[in-house]
Amino acid sequence: MGWIRQGIETIQGNFFYMQLLNLVVNLLAALIWFLLGYFWRRILSFSLARWQFTRLFGSKSVIEGENVFVVLDVYSDSRPAIVDGKPQARYFKEFPYRGKVRLIGPHEIMGSCSARGAGYLSSAFAKYREEPVQVVSDVQVADRWDATLICMGSSDSNIKSREILELEENEYCDFVFTDDGTRAIKKQGAEGLFVMSPNTPRDYGLIVRLPNNSYPGHSLIVCAGLGEWGTSGAAFYLSQNWRRLSKEYSNRAFGIVVEVIPGSDESAREVSEPPPQVGTVTEGAGTIAWDEVWSTGSVQIAKWSNLTDNPNHEKRD
Repeated sequence: MGWIRQGIETIQGNFFYMQLLNLVVNLLAALIWFLLGYFWRRILSFSLARWQFTRLFGSKSVIEGENVFVVLDVYSDSRPAIVDGKPQARYFKEFPYRGKVRLIGPHEIMGSCSARGAGYLSSAFAKYREEPVQVVSDVQVADRWDATLICMGSSDSNIKSREILELEENEYCDFVFTDDGTRAIKKQGAEGLFVMSPNTPRDYGLIVRLPNNSYPGHSLIVCAGLGEWGTSGAAFYLSQNWRRLSKEYSNRAFGIVVEVIPGSDESAREVSEPPPQVGTVTEGAGTIAWDEVWSTGSVQIAKWSNLTDNPNHEKRD
């Protein structure tokens, strides 16, 4: 009878051993499948996002060895740097506890809005491009087209922005002058002009994206505002919304306008029409209120016939 008891104990021991082994194997299999699914989803998500990124910024924009330039606008002070052989302190720096300190400063200067914009877009590229983008001045790349060019600043301050906006492919957004000399943004399809006004404390910026026909696989992009916050707000909006813009426009050319609250790039939002303007506009011998124009539609003030483009800002043939 002892051998029977021993046999039963052996079978029971093997049974519990097999149950434990099966449990461990099943747990390991579940863990492996979980990890495979987790990383596979991340890989697929990253690949999809990278593809969407390259549709907007160019298929070559993430390839090592291909040029990507964030082009900043630099300009010079009109005051003389040297008078009677002495360097002039043309600038000042305001410190929190020291007040204003005068300094000579450089020959060429740059707005802080362009620096902010460069930071936003460099961070966007860092996720999909191992090689860092090159931040350069518009003077450095004035004759360069062999790259993805992302320009900060308007055609008034950035050489490359001017060249890109003057391309015949750009039929979407541009800078114009109104009859009274006010700088404004003209957007295709909009029933009005985007202008800065004391009555509407908002800045406006444009984002124009064109294919680089001189170097296929690259893009030409301009982020520019009427004021500094329009420029940096446009760059922030592009850095945060490139995925949506890629879904909407694919790799096609486009132009949009963003509205920005001065002092807050994060407030940038896309707008299709300018707000009603409060002021006056001449109609024949009399004047009517801007708000009446927009509420009654009695005068088509926003039609292109009422605009005067800068004569020095003509499209290239």
